[in-house]
Order: sequence, then C-alpha cells, then structure tokens
Amino acid sequence: MTPRYVRQITSILIVSAALLLSAGCVARKSEWTSSGASHVPTIPKGEPWSFQESKGRIIKTAHFTIYTTARDAVLLEKLPDFLEGAYEKYLAFLPPAKDDEKPLVIYLFGRRSEWEAYTKDYTGAQAETYLKIRAGAYSYQGTCVAYMLERYHTFGVLAHEGFHQFAHRRLGHRIPPWMEEGLACNFEAHVWKNGKPEFTPDLNEFRISALERDLRNNRMFSLEELTGMQAGTAINLPPEKTATFYAQAWALTRFLQEGKNGKFRDSFRQLLDDAASGADLASRDQGLQIFESYFKENSEIIAKEALQYAKRLVQRQIEPGMEISVVGRDPNIDKIVVTAEQIEETVPEKTVEPAE
Repeated sequence: MTPRYVRQITSILIVSAALLLSAGCVARKSEWTSSGASHVPTIPKGEPWSFQESKGRIIKTAHFTIYTTARDAVLLEKLPDFLEGAYEKYLAFLPPAKDDEKPLVIYLFGRRSEWEAYTKDYTGAQAETYLKIRAGAYSYQGTCVAYMLERYHTFGVLAHEGFHQFAHRRLGHRIPPWMEEGLACNFEAHVWKNGKPEFTPDLNEFRISALERDLRNNRMFSLEELTGMQAGTAINLPPEKTATFYAQAWALTRFLQEGKNGKFRDSFRQLLDDAASGADLASRDQGLQIFESYFKENSEIIAKEALQYAKRLVQRQIEPGMEISVVGRDPNIDKIVVTAEQIEETVPEKTVEPAE
C-alpha cells in the first residue's frame, strides 16, 4: 500500500456523477463495518418491476423510490439506509422538504445495456450527451439514472446524484454550477458507522488523483473559467479536462468551507441561502462577478489561496490517526479519526447474488 493508504485508479469520464476511490472508517472496529456483509443479506421488500427482459423490484424509503434490476444483495440491503443517510446530510446545505413533497426517483440498472436503452428513450435528443458517460450516472429532470459499478462506487455515484436531485427540488439549479458540482462531490467518499453512512469529503481519492495530475501538469482552470463553466459544457471537453472541472470544483468548495480557518464559510452559506430564497445565481456570463459579490476579496488573491489549499489536499498524507471532517452542519464538531484497519475496509468487494 502506498504512503497515502489509498488505491490507484484510472481516469473515468463522468457527467454530473462521480466515481470515487478512497475512504476510511473511524472509531472502534465494533462500531464500524465496510460496505460488505458477513451474513446472508436481506433484500428490502418491494413491488415487482421489470425492464426489457430483466426482472427487478421497486424499493421505497421515506424520501426515495428506487426502480432497480440490480442483483447485488449487499448493496440492495444497505441501499435504503445509505440513501436516507445521504438525504439527512443534504440538509446541512439546503432547506428541508415540504410535508407533501414526492419522493426522489432513482433508476438503478444491473447492466449498462439496460441503462443505455432507458437513456435513449428517456432523454430523447439529449441522449447523445448522456451516453458519453463511460462509468457513472446522471440526473435529468430530477430523476437519477444509474447502473451498477463496483459496490462502493455505486453508492458514491448515487449519493452524488441524490444531491443534484435534492438541489433541483430546493433550488431549481439556481446556485453556480461549480458550486453544485463541488458540493455533490462531498458525498462520493463515505464510511459506515453502526450501519449508517458518514460522508468524508477530504478522503475523495478520485478527485485528489485528478487534482494531483492537473497541478503537476499545470492544467488548472482559471477562477474566471471555472466560475463561468456549465456542467454541460464540461462534459463535452476532452475527458481529462472534464475530470479537471469536477476535481477543481470540489477543491474550491472545500476551500470556501474549510480554508483560511473558515474565513469564507459565512459567505458560502449566504450564497446558498439566497438561492433558496429565489435568487438565480447560476449565470454563465456573470459567474466571476457573482463570485466576487459574495466572497468580498480580490479574486486573484482568492485564486492563489485556493490553489495553495488544493496543493495541501494533494500533499497531505492520509494515514492512521489523522482527523478529518465529515459532512455536517458544524465543521468544528463533525470530525472523525482514521485508522489503518478502517482504511483497509474500503477495498472493493465482489458483488453477491441476492437471496430472495
């Protein structure tokens, strides 16, 4: 294992979804589990559902309705708790649902071929763009459409897309694209505690790897380019530049929440609150001006400070005993401590056929 205690992966093209690599678990081993299971999984009860010739089921939770042909028993058993855990953490950034709000809809296919067929039918003229996704998922008109990857990655993709669904309901995509994508990346890396997920933004090795490559090759976007870019524009860039957009958006949102001892945290929160109140802050042409109006400091200085923060994210040694933040309302309180054993628990698991 490398000094960072993380796995190496190849770059993967994604749209508004994210693959992830590294995570860790925390506290005593008796409190934590990996995404595997040491028992025969119990799949949640659900109505029968099928797509093409594949039999599946509809799984309902308090805030989600999942249509799935997936056959990974462990994932299906853990999926309700995982999604509801993610939903609870989305509330750290956005207002809660109205009492009469309908559940968020997810289609999780067991095979990419099913996903492609559904995408062609569902997105119509937009299908060509979404089919460029080599591994991942997308959110379209408030619905998440995904297919099975390795289990840990599948969980992370669904949590990322769930944030987009949540933001679509609460904000109508009125926050800047870099901010929405960066926040969605907060939910890619995760660990488990007492059967519930914790989301660990700074252990997002997929984004760290891309950021490290971009810093080494001096391929970072300028702040003006980043704040003026739309996710739809990013997906049509060469694959490595698409990955740069997501990695840099993630690093910038981490900086604005955690960097400079929380100097920009109140402004970050104000932008989210204003969007929730109806302000449309997603302008492509005025991206930098909107940024400067909230983070009231010379943008060139902020860009340099954000770059230094990104370098520290890349250079930091992820090793036993380090304290990291988890997604929560209070960054000063919501922290966990990583152990080597718990980092090892994030090694990919083989999928398991369901026990009916």
